[in-house]
Amino acid sequence: MAEMNTGPPLTPRGSYTLRGYGGGYLDTFLVAKEHFKEQVSLVIDSHWTPSNVFYFCVGFTFLVFLWKQYLMYRQYRVYVLNEFVPPEVCILMEQKYFAKARAYRIDLTRFAFVHETFSRILTLVVLSLNIGPKFWDYCGHLVTLAGYSKKNELLTTAVFVLIGSFVSTLIGLPWDLYGTFKIEEKHGFNKMTLKFYAWDKIKKFIVSQLITLPILCGMVQIVKVGGDLFFVYLWAFMFMVTLLVMTIYPDFIAPLFDKFSPLPEGKLRNEIEAVAASLEYPLKQLYIVEQSKRSAHSNAYLYGMFSSKKIVLFDTLLKGSSEATNLNENTANDNATETEGVDEPDDHGEPGTNIKRRNVDSSEEKGDDLKKCTDDEIVAIICHELGHWKMWHVTKRFVILHLHMLFSFIIFASLYQNATIYKAFGFDTDKPILIGMLLILEYIFSPYNVFMDFLLTYYSRKQEFEADDFARKMHRASYLRQALINLNKDNLGFPLNDPLYSAWHHSHPPLQERIQALGKNE
Repeated sequence: MAEMNTGPPLTPRGSYTLRGYGGGYLDTFLVAKEHFKEQVSLVIDSHWTPSNVFYFCVGFTFLVFLWKQYLMYRQYRVYVLNEFVPPEVCILMEQKYFAKARAYRIDLTRFAFVHETFSRILTLVVLSLNIGPKFWDYCGHLVTLAGYSKKNELLTTAVFVLIGSFVSTLIGLPWDLYGTFKIEEKHGFNKMTLKFYAWDKIKKFIVSQLITLPILCGMVQIVKVGGDLFFVYLWAFMFMVTLLVMTIYPDFIAPLFDKFSPLPEGKLRNEIEAVAASLEYPLKQLYIVEQSKRSAHSNAYLYGMFSSKKIVLFDTLLKGSSEATNLNENTANDNATETEGVDEPDDHGEPGTNIKRRNVDSSEEKGDDLKKCTDDEIVAIICHELGHWKMWHVTKRFVILHLHMLFSFIIFASLYQNATIYKAFGFDTDKPILIGMLLILEYIFSPYNVFMDFLLTYYSRKQEFEADDFARKMHRASYLRQALINLNKDNLGFPLNDPLYSAWHHSHPPLQERIQALGKNE
């Protein structure tokens, strides 16, 4: 009698695999993966001593640091050498805004020079003194003091992440305080009190740990029990986690920090609903999120799964719209904290459709110093965002990032048990899974990561141009062009860029390039 197949076969660890359903293709892939793993281990063990691995990883990351500092220096020279607005950008910015933007960007870049140098030196010290292994052992000691075995890797991982995140936050706190209350305050952006800032930081830390700790512990457990195909389960787990976070963040997490309220009935709401209906966008809700109680970004973003879509406008975007008066009345006494939209502006770079606003209450200048957005300009920005949806930009990026993630997990599966990598960073006896992920995906994988970051930056700029063109085809080019110009002034965005710096850093095209692409006429 033939044996009854009661389920997928078990690995020696007792975990389920997909091998029973994969057929010959899966077996061929596993054989190829094992062959690749053997060849990589042979190369590492034969030609790469722990010291060679260490010097390669540290050396490459240091070269990347020098490259980025060089690019920053090139952009810094653009700021310093251009005291007066050149003729080619005078249509975008008058001299007084040009001078303010120049001063702001010079301050930011000088600060970034020092901060990045400090961070790199700190990293070199941590790696050179083997602080990582010592810290891991200390976390294991804390686990034993709590009455658990030191071999309980999940608990040690949780303690390592929790304490490490806390220490990292403390180290970064003086830099963040200086950036917020010195630089941002000086240039009229900051609106937060120290008490507001502290409470916001505490909330963010707690929420981030509640999200991060279960995810990382889940990843470690999957590697421990997943068998030969753990990288498939790991990728599937992260795929589901990403979808879950994308689903619950706007409705359950973001409201912990920000106040969301429906956009009042009126001309602006009617126009946005009409545009959404014309594109068959399944709009269910149209919200305003209050950002004007802090140093904020103006943004309009879309979110939602399947047939339940929502549009969110930052209140700072509405200062010049027909809803501004109602908005101010409805939110005058409410507190808000920061939320993040789909598109964040680049560090030291030019903004996209999401622009940091000048402080409305700044003591420098008011009124005309804020260029504000009209209803037509806000609708044009919404058309840009709808262009991202219509052309499946978010979905395409999602697929690319998860293919990248799957590839990374496959390589991790081939390397994570190699003792040479752990010994290179001071882990002579233990091979913790979380540490393996950090070492392989951050250091061993660093050349690939640099290459992928550059490609994704280029691809993001391409999508931004496509979304702008979508708005142009909807006969909104002149309004979008004016919105970008006005908001760029509010943000103190500098209209001149070093081409090499821009190509490497800007996920959104510089303002001048976007204006040229939109053209002078509809």
